[in-house]
Amino acid sequence: MRRPLQAISSAALLTTLALTGCGAGNVATTKKQAVIPFQSPAVAGSTLPAKYTCDGKDISPPLEWGQVPAGTKEVALFVLGLTPTPSGGSAIAIDWAVGGVDANLHRLAAGHLPKGTNVGVNSDGSHRYRVCPAKGSRKTYEFTVYAVPTGAKKLEGPFKGLQLLGELASNNSPSIAPAGGQFAVTYQRK
Repeated sequence: MRRPLQAISSAALLTTLALTGCGAGNVATTKKQAVIPFQSPAVAGSTLPAKYTCDGKDISPPLEWGQVPAGTKEVALFVLGLTPTPSGGSAIAIDWAVGGVDANLHRLAAGHLPKGTNVGVNSDGSHRYRVCPAKGSRKTYEFTVYAVPTGAKKLEGPFKGLQLLGELASNNSPSIAPAGGQFAVTYQRK
């Protein structure tokens, strides 16, 4: 099921900032972003195949996205793990953050990152793709792509995924992405 990017990304960012104590009062949610079509040819419907989880090969699925705006410096990819909370919201975890993807690319093969990309630090402190809900639980994962504008600082070393997400999704940031796309999947471990 596809939902508008701005609504999901803004909600995810607000929740993430609140969870980390950064405060969300200064994050505006009114600026529109162009939509980049984004999908995985390995996902039929909304269920992530086990192959792309810790129950399988534990590799990222193949990913495909459409054109990015002219002047895009690079592409950034995220996997956000969404866990329902008792209040009806979702706790957000960064389960994969990748920056430095060549703006001319429009797809990644399963488990492959091209030379020159940088993997960020996930919420659990790791530097890798990881989709692994607790045994017996079902979790939603949002795969997100952003066009990184030319004015954004160069991503080097193990950047923090949460920090990059905040820069690309916040209207108050000089590095707000001019475009982005997303799709959501679920996975249930036995």
